[in-house]
Amino acid sequence: MAASPHGDTVFVTGSNDGAYATAGYDTTIGALRWAQRYHASSPGQSVAVRPTGNAVFVTGSSTGATSGYDYATVACSG
Repeated sequence: MAASPHGDTVFVTGSNDGAYATAGYDTTIGALRWAQRYHASSPGQSVAVRPTGNAVFVTGSSTGATSGYDYATVACSG
């Protein structure tokens, strides 16, 4: 979990049906602002927010088709 620089959005990441699932929530009312998924073999393990607050970065392990265990880092914005 990570918060935007102004604290108005909180970002969470985890696993949802074989994908990284990342969502941004409005901290004042708890409403979902946006959600994105990235197909990976395991959940996102870390999330960080760009200093401007307009993107989050999610990283974790993934299994490559021919390379075995890999790491994946994706940028999400809403």
